[in-house]
Amino acid sequence: MTDERTHPVNDAEAAFFRQYAWRADRWAIASESDLALDVFAHMASEGAKTYGETVADVERGAFEAYDPTYLARLFRIVIVRPSMESARDTALAALRYAVPKVPKISANLPLRNLLFELLYWAGEFGEARELLDADAEVAESYYRYKVADLSNPFVRSDLARNDEWLKKFNAPFEENGLFPISLIEGSGVPFDRLTTDRTIAVPETTHVGNDEPRSTGDSAPLEPLVTVILTTFNPEPRELKTSVSSILGQTWQNLELLVVDDCSTEVDPNFFASLEKHDSRLRIIRMPMNGGTYLARNAGILAARGDYITGQDTDDWSHPQRIEREVSALLEDEGLAGVTVTANRTDERLVRTAVGFSPQRRCEVSLMFRRSDAIAMGGYLPMRKGADSEFRERLINHCGSSVVDLPEPLYLTRLSPGSLSRADFRHGWTAPARLAFSSAYRYWHTQISGAPAPLVERRTIASPFVAPTRISGREQSSFVDLCFVADWRASGPLERAAVDEIRAVVDGGHRIGILQLDSPFNIGVSPRILNPQIQEWVNDGRIVQLMPDEPCHVGLMIVRDPAVIDYARNARMGINPREVLVVAAGRSGHSPTEWRTYAPRRTEEAVDRLFGARSRWILPIGDDRARFAQQHGVEPLAPPYPLVVDSKYFTRRRRAHGADRLPIVGKLAANHESEWPTADKIKSIYSVDGDLDVRVLGDARGGIRAMGSRKLPSHWIDFRDFNYDAAQFWRTVDVAVQFDSIQGEAGFDRGLLEALAGRTPIVCSLKYAEPLEGNAYGVAETEVRDTVKRLIVDPREHEAHARRGVKFVAELFPPEAYREFINERLTEPSMREIAS
Repeated sequence: MTDERTHPVNDAEAAFFRQYAWRADRWAIASESDLALDVFAHMASEGAKTYGETVADVERGAFEAYDPTYLARLFRIVIVRPSMESARDTALAALRYAVPKVPKISANLPLRNLLFELLYWAGEFGEARELLDADAEVAESYYRYKVADLSNPFVRSDLARNDEWLKKFNAPFEENGLFPISLIEGSGVPFDRLTTDRTIAVPETTHVGNDEPRSTGDSAPLEPLVTVILTTFNPEPRELKTSVSSILGQTWQNLELLVVDDCSTEVDPNFFASLEKHDSRLRIIRMPMNGGTYLARNAGILAARGDYITGQDTDDWSHPQRIEREVSALLEDEGLAGVTVTANRTDERLVRTAVGFSPQRRCEVSLMFRRSDAIAMGGYLPMRKGADSEFRERLINHCGSSVVDLPEPLYLTRLSPGSLSRADFRHGWTAPARLAFSSAYRYWHTQISGAPAPLVERRTIASPFVAPTRISGREQSSFVDLCFVADWRASGPLERAAVDEIRAVVDGGHRIGILQLDSPFNIGVSPRILNPQIQEWVNDGRIVQLMPDEPCHVGLMIVRDPAVIDYARNARMGINPREVLVVAAGRSGHSPTEWRTYAPRRTEEAVDRLFGARSRWILPIGDDRARFAQQHGVEPLAPPYPLVVDSKYFTRRRRAHGADRLPIVGKLAANHESEWPTADKIKSIYSVDGDLDVRVLGDARGGIRAMGSRKLPSHWIDFRDFNYDAAQFWRTVDVAVQFDSIQGEAGFDRGLLEALAGRTPIVCSLKYAEPLEGNAYGVAETEVRDTVKRLIVDPREHEAHARRGVKFVAELFPPEAYREFINERLTEPSMREIAS
């Protein structure tokens, strides 16, 4: 038994992450896992160093033992974490050494960009200039904005003139045929002095909306009228004036600007009145009570006179040609649902360089759409934040057409503290509440039938699903009786088992929650979408999705996937469980080279760190408690953890028998070579010559690597989509065939239980057959083909096996046993009493 504190990462774990390349970096950044730092230190040092030892080596300049690329990737992860601000000097030292030595390929461009960004913000302008001179790909990215920033006189006191800087700063505008930007003379911050050299002439005719045009001359009116909605709450007057002026100075003058004040409490009311006097096209709408940006936008939509509607943020700046370009796009293609523009991120000094960020992004608030569509859709959801993307995606679904993203930089976003959204996004990281909201609304979009209630009388459609508190502004209960912890984005055997367990108790009178934590072993799944069944229960309020940073008391916490705790972030969560059970599922390897998805002792320490609670291990029924205790030095609880196989698996479409067709065999696998036999045995058991059709539920990439191949054999199908229904999978398969090279004994394999429940015979190795008590054919590898063919041509043996298997699963894994187990553990005092 190894000491997991001395050797936190083993070779097999590191090899897994190495195969995922840059996707592993994205997980390490998004998860904020401290263990990820040890993983990358292991890869950088070929297993010789921990992260702490690597830091010590960097600080004393001892780089000879390290691979430059992995060293740079490690400190890229470090540098973008706010909690590791104190390590910035160390990270810069590591990148200064490593980045010049990494290959100059596009895959390494983020590392090379990062070194420039760190040098720039450290004030090392000369060294940053040398880097650009030596690396054309870094220098040329996005209209050479880094070169422009090095000439910015508002950052560098040694540069007095701004003519050279302005020319370089204007490259994105002039190369897209836009007016160049200049600055109004004065001492104010540069962002608030933005202007263009072109004078915007106010037309003699303006259109006042869906009613009658108001003519002040003989010129034909510009069509259509555009309504710009700017919502604000306690704005900084200087910033709001900049934003308003940028809209009123548009080349498309046939517009109205609605400034919707969301019941500001810290602004002189006369300020808004003075704005309204500035231009007849500007109207102030005052909300009777503070309801958030999106209720304010809905009020603006209802008050709008324009045929087209778009938005503007309080502290940003729109290029004078923005509205004109957006209207032109919609007029040229009337089938479009809408159009957005590109925003350039800058600070008040007009610097585009930011650590870890590209200088441009899609500007959600710039979305231009038809007022009639917004009314028919019910407007924006009544959320406090985050509803821009939802509205855009719902608009696409509603119209059955696309939203075009114009690449021209027609919007400048002012990066400043205090924004509702900017606290929720960092490089590679999104706040859990934002991810939860995204998953919730995307599931809702798949369920929408018919037209939503139209927007009327300054109201919006009621929230059609339960959204996180930080998004909706509506408080949720501060307790749950029972909380399940897993990576609910995945839909493997472990997650399917957990869903069946929740289904068994969801209507039993207990308040049930889930906690979503990302598993590093699900790197390939969507970062936003939860399991559809889980999301349905969350959306309709039958279960509660807990947020890591929000306080909540929990009676019983069941950690269904230990890996999500083992690899979790370091910071304490707001969740306080009374009891924590960790189900010993997955691969709990204990040797330096054995493949494992978690380490029990590390997991125990993580539970204490995250929740301030002591954990107790429990093994699923059928697993060897004595073996687990001997390997890991912990004594699991008795009785064992009961398993549930839902009745939905107990149906099967009968397949035709006969010797005149190819047998279809099913295989369960994850993305690791150990899930498969050796290459020669794969060819013997599963066939690569076409005499069997092979269907893999899970991930066949481990088998491809085990065979030394780059693609699946032509008659294999990989069902890796997390939405795929396992019950349906077994209805398409004649025989389940399960062999691998995993060491040790096997308990009840969830996937094989599903196969039995689905009336699918099982042919497997002896270790998988033994727990199934005669309900599987345990054979040697050389006997697999003959056994499969016999089952295909003999319907009586096939049917007899199917009946026995269904009976075995139904009797041993009923939901009643699981409900009894849970009810016994949820004893008084209840969490309702504790919370109150």
